[in-house]
Amino acid sequence: MHLIECNNCSLCFAWPPPEPAALERYYADDYWRHRNLDSWARRAMEHWQQQDHARSQLAFIAGALPSHGLNGVLDIGAGFGEFLNEVRSCGGNDLCAVEISDDSAKKLKKKALL
Repeated sequence: MHLIECNNCSLCFAWPPPEPAALERYYADDYWRHRNLDSWARRAMEHWQQQDHARSQLAFIAGALPSHGLNGVLDIGAGFGEFLNEVRSCGGNDLCAVEISDDSAKKLKKKALL
C-alpha cells in the first residue's frame, strides 16, 4: 500500500485500496480475543488494543509523509477516535472524524473530534 497525495487539495490516501487478505496483517484472527472477558476487563483490553493499533497506524503515516506533519487529519470510520486521540497527543490539530455509528459518533463529539 502506498500513500498518494492529491495535486489539487493535498489529501493523502492509500492507493490502491488494500485487498481483504492484506488487512489480515492488521486484523488477525485474535483481534477480538478478549470478547469472553467480563465487561470491565473487555473494555480495558479493547481500549489498550485500539491505542496500540492507533500508534502503529500513526507511525506508518508519519514515516510515509514526514513533510505533512500531523495537522489536517481526516479519519473516515473513526470508531471511538483512538487514532485521532493519538494524533492529538503527538501535537496534531485540525482533526476531523467521520463515523456512521451513533454510539461512536456520540463519543467522538464528547472528544471534540466530530
